[in-house]
Amino acid sequence: RKAKLQGSVKYVDQATGGDLDPTSEKLMYDLTARGMRSELNERWNAGEGSRSPSPDPGELEQLDAAVAQQAAFVPCSRFRGARQGYVFKTGEPGTGYYCEVGGRSAKALMLQEMLQRIQEEKRAKKAKKERKKEKKERKKERKKEKKEKKGKKEKKG
Repeated sequence: RKAKLQGSVKYVDQATGGDLDPTSEKLMYDLTARGMRSELNERWNAGEGSRSPSPDPGELEQLDAAVAQQAAFVPCSRFRGARQGYVFKTGEPGTGYYCEVGGRSAKALMLQEMLQRIQEEKRAKKAKKERKKEKKERKKERKKEKKEKKGKKEKKG
């Protein structure tokens, strides 16, 4: 008994799930990945060595204590779950949990500071432009007043 694998021109044995085309390693990996029985199951046990060892309870207690004290950096070789206010990453001090100031990472804070500086520069430019405009208007007014005074003097004389 043989069955055509959906979307494929390869055939598998329905009873055993074995690949009828021994040259097709890809198909065997595909069958195993889908949870079907294949000859790969005998050669390679998918569950073996795929789980990480349980963390040492002492290590978790130290991690939780350091987080409770709001340490800036808590060294940890592996990710041991999410910690509020912390990000797990590798940085200059090493791999571990890094404190996020105000729920934000250092990069986010730097970006926020840069955006604030840009906004301040824009406000300063706008204020300078307004002052320049006002100065120009005052100059125009003075010129107009001067012209009016000159016109009055000529009418009198």
